Amino acid sequence: QFSLFRKRGKTILMNPEQDSLQESNLTSTDGYYSEKVSNTIKEVLPSTSVFDDDNFDVFSYINSKFPTFESLEENNSLSIVIRKIKDNIDNADEKIKATIQKHNLDEAKEDLKRAKEEMNTLYDQIKDIQEQATNSEQVIANITKDIKALDYGKNNLENTIGELNRVNSFQTFIEQLKVLIKKKQYNDASQTFAAVNQLYDYFQPYRKVSKIKKMMDNVHDLRVTIKESIMKEFERNSTSNDMELLRGACLIIDQLGDSERKVIIQTYTNQFIKQYKAHQFQNQIDSIIPRFDWCHRAVIEFNNSGGTNIFPAHWAVKQECVTEFCIALRRDVDNILESSKDEFKHDISRLYKALRATIDFEKRWTREFKKAQEQLFENQNIEISIYSCMGHISPAFEPYMESTYVKHESAHFDKHVQVTICVNSSFEDDPMLTAQSMSLLLKKSFENVVVFSTGSILFGLVQQVWKKNLIAYSSFLKKKVNSCTSKPNNSTYLNFIKNAFDKSNSTSSLMPQVLSKDDLYYVSSTIKVISYLLEEIESFEDVILDTIDDEYKKKVTFKQVNRSYFKVMTLARDVLVMHFMAILSPPFEEMTKMNWAAYEEVTSHSSYIEEVERIIEEHLRKLAFLLPQLYFKSFCERFTLSLVSLFMDSLQQVSSGISMTGAQQLLMDIGKLKNFFKRLLSLQRAFTFDEDDLDSFVQTSHSLFEPAERFLKVLSTPTDKETFMGIFDSILPSKHRDGSTLEKVLNLKMDMNKAEKQALIEQYGKQTLTVPSKHQRSSSASEVDQSTEEKTSVLSWMNRFK
Repeated sequence: QFSLFRKRGKTILMNPEQDSLQESNLTSTDGYYSEKVSNTIKEVLPSTSVFDDDNFDVFSYINSKFPTFESLEENNSLSIVIRKIKDNIDNADEKIKATIQKHNLDEAKEDLKRAKEEMNTLYDQIKDIQEQATNSEQVIANITKDIKALDYGKNNLENTIGELNRVNSFQTFIEQLKVLIKKKQYNDASQTFAAVNQLYDYFQPYRKVSKIKKMMDNVHDLRVTIKESIMKEFERNSTSNDMELLRGACLIIDQLGDSERKVIIQTYTNQFIKQYKAHQFQNQIDSIIPRFDWCHRAVIEFNNSGGTNIFPAHWAVKQECVTEFCIALRRDVDNILESSKDEFKHDISRLYKALRATIDFEKRWTREFKKAQEQLFENQNIEISIYSCMGHISPAFEPYMESTYVKHESAHFDKHVQVTICVNSSFEDDPMLTAQSMSLLLKKSFENVVVFSTGSILFGLVQQVWKKNLIAYSSFLKKKVNSCTSKPNNSTYLNFIKNAFDKSNSTSSLMPQVLSKDDLYYVSSTIKVISYLLEEIESFEDVILDTIDDEYKKKVTFKQVNRSYFKVMTLARDVLVMHFMAILSPPFEEMTKMNWAAYEEVTSHSSYIEEVERIIEEHLRKLAFLLPQLYFKSFCERFTLSLVSLFMDSLQQVSSGISMTGAQQLLMDIGKLKNFFKRLLSLQRAFTFDEDDLDSFVQTSHSLFEPAERFLKVLSTPTDKETFMGIFDSILPSKHRDGSTLEKVLNLKMDMNKAEKQALIEQYGKQTLTVPSKHQRSSSASEVDQSTEEKTSVLSWMNRFK
């Protein structure tokens, strides 16, 4: 905040804040440098320049150079002087710069020298630290070397002590085992033997050590001794009093190894087969079943004699005995069948009986083996080999059963299907039970035959037995459905509906009939039963194709069976549709009696439409709980078609005719029904349909209502001849525009007289048809039925149009 400036040659300091002049510490009281400072400067910087003089005075210096004003202008004296002064200033600046550079260079050299000295000092210090660290590391290495040596010594001592303990234990266990075997304490000996075996395996790498080799040789000799001793125990055929002794001996055999265990098992199976051979069975087909009985008794005797208590469960001695028996019996059965083959040409009942008994025997013991295996795994977590008797004996019968097994199996099915299922079954109580019985019968028959044949016999059963009985069962279901529709009905209107539907062939000539609660349940259950059976048949066919020989695969098909069930399902569905047609007949009969010719005002819908919707909603919800979801949708589509047919046929029964306003009102009624049918699937709560199903049904129902709408649009056209025919031609497709269709429209149209109608018909180029008079249209119901039967139903026109 201080600045230096000169005034009259005096150096002074100015403080800007105080705005006053103060002399520097370096100056005297009068503004000049102090004497001490001046002398010091002269010593350091000697100079002869007048500018460096302490007594330099600016004014005197200027006056000496320019004593007068004229001297300022003489020969550019002022310019010369100023240039000299500038030169002096430049020289001074150069000297100052050179001095500063020299001073800085000297200082840099000194700094570099100092830095080198410090680096040398730091290097010496680092070197000293490194030497100290090396010395410390060596000291630590020496210390740790001693520790490691001690640690190795400790581990070696521990290992040596452990090995010595194992050696001592090995020797002790060997001696204990000898004593226990000598005392026949086999249960305790088995545990000691297990320890000896573990140590024997452990010391295998040390066999070259003499003491170890000696002990292992002792173990080998001991094993031979134990084996001989145990074998003698089993050869003595000890009584039940020795059961505990033999059970312990089995534990010792487990320690000896698999080969010794197999020897014991083979010994017992040989005894089992020897006992079988000791029975002098006759070499006849009738002796096969007694052989099975002997096996059952022999196994029971084996259990009672303590066999199951003596032998561990994982030895599977019983399974081995039965398996060996099957192998031996197979050889005997081959000999019996070969020697008796001439007898089978005339009577195969005994052969079939023997085969059935053989299959039952194989199945029984296969189940027993599986049960024993599961129990062993559950109780002891031990897995044993899977034993099975299936296919051990029964394949021997196949060459002799080619022409007879199918025949007997067919008789077996006839008995069960036609008597047990169709006659004595409680179909009325539980219809699904009969279908499940049928499916179970098929599966059992399949399981029996594949045991010994996957070729011609299996194919023969498919073609001659299974398919035949499945079709027979479909006939049984059809008979049950037809029995629900055989009740008489005296309703004139229902008879008319039947006649109309008969001519259209839309419902198999069924009579519209209100079903009882039980009949409704039977018919609906039939659809559910068939749905179940179709799935079972598909699965059954896949199993057959996976099993049967390749040469028969392309010949196996159940298409005929499926068609028979689809026909019954269609019948049941149509019966349900006719049930709905019957319960809807009152409101539609009311519609035929309304005076449509005098209709004057069009409303949103007629009164009979409300009743139609109420009946549909009430009964459809009940039906939804009785049908599978897939077939419920199919029923709704068929029901929609039949309802439109009923509507169109009811129009033909309107005795008063239909005016233009009446036709427009009927169009409003059709529109109301269309909107109602949009939510037909969602009325019930039993199923949940996705958006695609709902949209598909709405499109289908709209297309089914379209012919009725077109018919009514033609009926509601003006009386003008040209206008009427133009609309008739534009709305109806050309292939459906014929005199019969035109006659149906004109019969109902009331704003034309008879002559005009006749002229239109003749103009259309068809044969002249008699148009009934108003009096004829209002005749009795019987006359209406007769005239209706003589005409083609409008439904047939509708079907042709669609």
